[in-house]
Amino acid sequence: MLRRSFRLGLRLGVLGGVVAAVVKTLQSRRSATTPAAEEPAWSPAPPTPEPASPVVEEAPAPAPAPEPEPEPVAPAPEPEPVVPEPVAEEPAAVADAAAVPAQHKPARVRKSPVKKQGAAKKAPAKKKAATAPAAWVDPEGGICPTTHPVKAKLASRLYHLPGMLAYTRTRPDRCYASEEAAQADGLTKSKR
Repeated sequence: MLRRSFRLGLRLGVLGGVVAAVVKTLQSRRSATTPAAEEPAWSPAPPTPEPASPVVEEAPAPAPAPEPEPEPVAPAPEPEPVVPEPVAEEPAAVADAAAVPAQHKPARVRKSPVKKQGAAKKAPAKKKAATAPAAWVDPEGGICPTTHPVKAKLASRLYHLPGMLAYTRTRPDRCYASEEAAQADGLTKSKR
């Protein structure tokens, strides 16, 4: 039954293709045999004559006017550097400050510049901590860097090691430096 339907469909398809080819051939012959009188013939536009210009003697060109010199711009005044006033601490004044009532106490004293320099010394210690490799990094363009080759998917909580079957087709959410780092984040090793 199936073969009979297939044969019938094939024959109808071939017959339909032959009919379509004959119709196309007849239409192309009909358009070729139509008289040319029906189609407007293309003719180029007639050339436009150029008006005759009278001959005029040219007067000498006037000398160009000198350009005005730009006005000098005054330089912007530089802001004066702010220099904190040195705070002199007197031991007697500190002892007297406790005895003075709250309404007579001086306003808050600014911190000395020495403490700011101490804070600047602590900054290099933070840089040393930042140079240590992170446990994981974000992939760049769906590719893990060579320093962090372990690919991890957060939705499935699985990680893939280089050389595994699904490693090349995995689009990572995170890249880990080692298998131990991935396990420390609660991920499990993929079976493939």
